[in-house]
Order: sequence, then structure tokens, then C-alpha cells
Amino acid sequence: MKFRWKPLLLLMSVSILPIVGLRTYGIHNVRMMVDALIQKLEQVQEPANSKIPSAIQGSASSRTPAPHFTSYISTL
Repeated sequence: MKFRWKPLLLLMSVSILPIVGLRTYGIHNVRMMVDALIQKLEQVQEPANSKIPSAIQGSASSRTPAPHFTSYISTL
């Protein structure tokens, strides 16, 4: 009976150690990807922020008025 616990503990330690190692490595890589994504978004956002005010001002005059649904609802 005692002999069966030794291989069980050995196999569990052999299987758990790589899982812990891969988990640590994976968390590290995910954090690196998050940092790279944030940097990329900041690079893309800077030019976009300079274009937004001109786009808003230019499209304000070309807007169509919003439709009024009260007349449509009253016909139902």
C-alpha cells in the first residue's frame, strides 16, 4: 500500500512542475503583449486625436436632421 503512494507523488510532481513553469512563462508573455498593445494604441491615437476636431467641425454642417418618430408612432 505504501509503495503505491511513492509513484503517485513522483508522477504528480513531474506533471505539476512543467505546468507551473509554463504558466509563469505564459503570464510573462501576456504582460509583454499588453505593453506592446498599449504602445501601439498610443501611437495610433495621437494622429487620430488631431484629426477628430476637424472632422467634427466639417461634418456638422452636412448633417441631416434626425427623423421624428412621433408621427410614425401615432399612425400605428
